[in-house]
Amino acid sequence: MSDYDPNSTDAMFSRILQRLDTISATTERTEEQAKITNGRVNALENEKWRQRGLVSGIAACATFVSHWLWQRLG
Repeated sequence: MSDYDPNSTDAMFSRILQRLDTISATTERTEEQAKITNGRVNALENEKWRQRGLVSGIAACATFVSHWLWQRLG
C-alpha cells in the first residue's frame, strides 16, 4: 500500500510550486515577446515621423518655388 496522500500538505505545496513555475515561465515568454513588439512599434513610429518630415520639406519647397514664380511672372 502506498503512503502517498494527494491531500497532504506536501502534495498541495508541490502542486502550488509547479503552478508557480509554469506561471513564471509564461511570464518570461510574454515579457520577451513584449520587448520584441515594442521594438517593432518604435521602428514604425520613427518611420512615420520621418515620412511626415519628408512631406513637410517637400511642401515647404513647393510653396517657396510657387511664391518665387508668382513674384517673377506676376
